[in-house]
Amino acid sequence: MSRILCRRGSSPDVREGVYRRCQALPHGRATAPLRRLRELLTNDLRAIHVYTMPNKAIQLVQLLRSTKRVKRLGTVILFVTSRCNSFCRTCFYHEELNRPGDMTFDQIARVSLTMPPITDLWLSGGEPTLRHDASAIIDMFVRNNGVRRLIIPTNGLVKARVYEIVDTALGSHPELDLYLNIALDGYGETHDHVRGVPGHWEKTLDCIRTLYPSKAKYGDRLRLNVNTVVCADNYREIEKLGEFMWENFNLDGQYFNIVRGETLVGDEIKQVPADSLTQMYSYVAQLTKRYGDRMFADDDRAKRFAKNIAYVGTITTHYRAQHANFARSTAWPFPCTAGETIAVIDYNGDVRACELREKFGTLADYDYDFGALWAAEGRQTELNAIDGGQACWCTHVCFIHDSMRHSRKALLYEGPKNYLTREKW
Repeated sequence: MSRILCRRGSSPDVREGVYRRCQALPHGRATAPLRRLRELLTNDLRAIHVYTMPNKAIQLVQLLRSTKRVKRLGTVILFVTSRCNSFCRTCFYHEELNRPGDMTFDQIARVSLTMPPITDLWLSGGEPTLRHDASAIIDMFVRNNGVRRLIIPTNGLVKARVYEIVDTALGSHPELDLYLNIALDGYGETHDHVRGVPGHWEKTLDCIRTLYPSKAKYGDRLRLNVNTVVCADNYREIEKLGEFMWENFNLDGQYFNIVRGETLVGDEIKQVPADSLTQMYSYVAQLTKRYGDRMFADDDRAKRFAKNIAYVGTITTHYRAQHANFARSTAWPFPCTAGETIAVIDYNGDVRACELREKFGTLADYDYDFGALWAAEGRQTELNAIDGGQACWCTHVCFIHDSMRHSRKALLYEGPKNYLTREKW
């Protein structure tokens, strides 16, 4: 079936064709999200450029339906070290930094060998690039657990280590994709102030430039991103920072996460005015669309449109969940799957369902047998406390994202809806 998407100024015949095709989406067996999506497509098509997409809308729905995931562990956030060479005012993990007790390589190997297959591994810390055997740990999880997506947040201070870890991981594992999320928490001196390190800004920008040859070498297998924690110190210059990075650096994306948890300097860092937050999210949602257009520029128009619905819709859903939960706890439009599909392993072997919750077990008590800990009563007690994802809501994007991709409603409805309404805040 041909789907025609039009904007204001299209002929009456074209608009009538759009209406008929939108109404042709199944009514009797359609879910409420599909019915709402049909309404949105009918009402908002004028905002989208004219082109014909044979069967593409139907294929998109089929694709989203096919992404239904079994609720089992697929993502692990592994804090490989407590060591850190930044002193961030926004850090919610500050009480655990630069302490003795990092798990040894042999202990982590035991964890990997007793862990089921997973798809996504976050290598976190501290500053994960400070762990001398980080590349060996990555290799182990790829070989033992089938990891296909590696996500590394880094401050970029030691560019040689970042480059080495990226090149070793991608060069050794042709089927691995790596998402490198480099922190930039303000423009110029603001970044240095938030991060507590003089000269941090220039060193981080230099690290990004150093990775351009790797980006050219590995293409889409390396996603070079910037992450920004929004706080009282930087909210006035978010647009300035975003435009500077867009115009001067070859990035795949820049993502903005509101400050969370108990920070080093207390609640003063969280004083972001509500109206400023609304303006910021309106800007960053539109910036995400620009990055999507850049990322998918080599695709044909129909494929680029479909990918942008998935990408921009997903990121905008993250932003809406963060926005709704900054000042007060508000239910996400899908259940939280913390402790079911995602786990956090601290540097010392403590295990949590979420970075913002207390530990429910310690690997040392199970001889670093992850499977035994995961099957123990402590996790079930924690899941009961989370209450099927209905008792705990936050702004943490890692858990928003993993929960979203395990929700058919989110994939079929929230993502496409937020793509279409991304300019409305």
